[in-house]
Amino acid sequence: MDNTIIAQIDALIARNSVLLSYAEQQEWEAFTNEVEDYSRVLNEIGQVNFSLLEQAVKEAAVERLEILLGVDATLMQCIQARLHSLSTEMSSLRKSRASANAYTAV
Repeated sequence: MDNTIIAQIDALIARNSVLLSYAEQQEWEAFTNEVEDYSRVLNEIGQVNFSLLEQAVKEAAVERLEILLGVDATLMQCIQARLHSLSTEMSSLRKSRASANAYTAV
């Protein structure tokens, strides 16, 4: 299991980088298609009892998880920017609809 967990974390780092690339390029459909698998693997890794691993494997896992957290922080910034953009668009649509309804009511 020791090498398996390291391989899983490495694969997760690679997926995280792909997600970040999609987010930075605003390819949200591709992002959405990839994020489900990413979340599933992340949850699986979260279930691992790291205290049962050898010390060297724990240290390697910690290094990789720190990398993952760093990329994830950047990814979250992109997602927050997208959410803000969507919120602004939705607000604009609501105002347009309200204006159209007010105009039709007259």
